Amino acid sequence: MKRLRTLRRITRRGGVFASLVVVAGVSCAGDRVPGDSIERTTPLPPASSVFRGRYTVPVPPRLAAAATISVDAVEWTVVDGIATLRYALPAGFAGGLIELDMSGAISPGATTVSLRGNEGSATCSSAGSTISCSQTYAGTEALPVSMKVVDEIAVESYSGPVRDREDVATVMGAIATQTDPGGAEPIGVLAFGPGAESALRGSDGLKESAQM
Repeated sequence: MKRLRTLRRITRRGGVFASLVVVAGVSCAGDRVPGDSIERTTPLPPASSVFRGRYTVPVPPRLAAAATISVDAVEWTVVDGIATLRYALPAGFAGGLIELDMSGAISPGATTVSLRGNEGSATCSSAGSTISCSQTYAGTEALPVSMKVVDEIAVESYSGPVRDREDVATVMGAIATQTDPGGAEPIGVLAFGPGAESALRGSDGLKESAQM
């Protein structure tokens, strides 16, 4: 109940919890045809590769600048019709090392895939050169694992207020503990692929690694 009360206090300053759910469902931008406002879906990568990515937590507008952290290694593999996604939640939000390993059946030319693992599940889609995965969390470790770690990473590599990163970590942890008959709410969106890597270049506040 303490986490839930904290979330309500944060969202009263910047928005309502309902707005967080909407943000979680928004995928990161992919390639667009000039003059076309609709992102064009493309097949998910059929081959295995390792990418850089970015992870964004759904937060009220006032915390948006603090809500994205880079992920140094996102492993995507496809073997015998099974896609697997492996990466670690950014320690700058999770407060510790939380590794995710999720797999699911994928059809040739598929633009979406559902992945499941012991620590959570993800629904991934591709638009242009960016793959976006809406991530849920089912791990036994409460988030954030350590607010001290969140603070240390923010001091080292985030240009904004440390308190904002604390609030983002608190929001993510509170979403992770929610129970919903319709299924768990996403704690964040992972974007990776060439499009996401291009967006990372020169971005402020995205210097943190997913590793501690």
